[in-house]
Amino acid sequence: MGSTVLSRRAAVRGAVWSIPAVTVATTAPAFANTSGALAVTGLVVTYLTDQPEKVSVTATVTGFTDSYQMSLTLPPGVFDSVSDAASGSASTGLADSHTLVLTSATADFHATLDLGSRTALPWRGFQGPAFTVSAVARADGRESATTTTAVEAYAMPDKVLNTDASPTASLARVFSDSIAAHQEHPGVVGKIVVVVAIPQIAGKAKPTIAGQHQSWSGGAVADADGEWLYRFVTHQSHHTSRTGLGANPDRGPAPDGGNHYEFWAQLSGMPAELVGRYAGFFYSLDGDTKSRFNRSAQITA
Repeated sequence: MGSTVLSRRAAVRGAVWSIPAVTVATTAPAFANTSGALAVTGLVVTYLTDQPEKVSVTATVTGFTDSYQMSLTLPPGVFDSVSDAASGSASTGLADSHTLVLTSATADFHATLDLGSRTALPWRGFQGPAFTVSAVARADGRESATTTTAVEAYAMPDKVLNTDASPTASLARVFSDSIAAHQEHPGVVGKIVVVVAIPQIAGKAKPTIAGQHQSWSGGAVADADGEWLYRFVTHQSHHTSRTGLGANPDRGPAPDGGNHYEFWAQLSGMPAELVGRYAGFFYSLDGDTKSRFNRSAQITA
């Protein structure tokens, strides 16, 4: 996993996304007519092109003299701390809503929000749910009406896992490497699941799991259609196509040191009759009702 140390610049964190940096526009001040009402109009929150882990917040603020404070409020489950780019009480409560207070002196308000959280272990990333943002401006002892906008769920592509996995199987161990989010997937996927299917041998006891890779949990065993099924799930709750890459250490390094995960489990009591038969490997995400793709490996001694 990547470092979970949170610097003050690491900013707003959340259950499914956060703000490691908040950039506020600092262009020349736009002086407003104080005789007019303080108002926030044209509030828009959009994803940056091909970057579902970044959003841009823009709005027009009128009716202030020299500067104003913009309060952006997001719903529960969004943030777990506040950066020094904004004022307001920090919180580590993922169940709470959060309000950022940003100071600006331009009528054209702009903030860039980087999504993702390093405060949670394992790393939590953006999954594209819909959410809302509310904005209120305060200046000269006055307060604007609240403006709210809805942000649609980010449309994740169907191709979420790469298909490069290369499994092997023996009487002692099942193994697979090159398990990862698809290199063309722009966002974050959830926990990765591997189900291993071993042919049942009549009259033989079900093999047991004697050990497994430290980055995987589970090992649930079931019987189905003449096979013994073993289900394993990654500890890391979110994965990206950039997991472990040098430029993205916060994504959590993969066990093999790159952006691909490896899996293995030691099995005890594998019948010798399995040599020459085939083990099935089924790859999916936690919550899937069927596998995304599958591979097979001939069982060796």
